Amino acid sequence: MLSGNHDDREVLCDYFGDYEYIQRCEKFIQYTADLGEISLVVIDISSSGVSEGALWSERLAWQDKTLTKNEHRSFVVAMHHPPFKTFIQCMDAMGLNTGCEKFVEIIKKFPNIERIIGGHLHRSIEARIGSTIVCVAPSPAYQVALNLD
Repeated sequence: MLSGNHDDREVLCDYFGDYEYIQRCEKFIQYTADLGEISLVVIDISSSGVSEGALWSERLAWQDKTLTKNEHRSFVVAMHHPPFKTFIQCMDAMGLNTGCEKFVEIIKKFPNIERIIGGHLHRSIEARIGSTIVCVAPSPAYQVALNLD
């Protein structure tokens, strides 16, 4: 489970709160789950009531600590907003606009991050951060068309 900019954390916790891997916090929901040889690190970057994402110092500290204490493992990092500019103006306006640079600094320290996966863009797009590929999945709802104008 991963919250996005249109989700309500309270509702998600009501439906998914019984899963032991979800560590509920009053401000956000983020956790790790071991999936065989790979650990999934889910980072909650959504902010209640707004569409843009944010990684404040508390969230970034958790990310750095989690990756550091498990640096012997391979990781997939999941987040809703992609950690790069897409040049899709409407999506970048409500993208990860707080803490993105620090997030990238942390990611570059860990070559054992296999992928960063996310959504938010309503289209497929890939990018690279350090040695890691970022894959953004299309939406199950409407798609944003490619417009080169």
